[in-house]
Amino acid sequence: MQYLKYHFVNKDIGRPKCFLGIEVAYQKHSTLLSQRKYALDLLEEADLLGCKPATTLMKADVNL
Repeated sequence: MQYLKYHFVNKDIGRPKCFLGIEVAYQKHSTLLSQRKYALDLLEEADLLGCKPATTLMKADVNL
């Protein structure tokens, strides 16, 4: 551990709000993780933010 402290500079920046595309929300007795922002970023990148969801149901027993 002393080796790492000697060779690498680090600092405590507190609790993360977002880490690797996962949003972190803290509550009194729990921590919530969400990929909402990541999913929205993917939709924006693919230019699909304005699309409407499909209303047709997909069969559950579809074999790929």
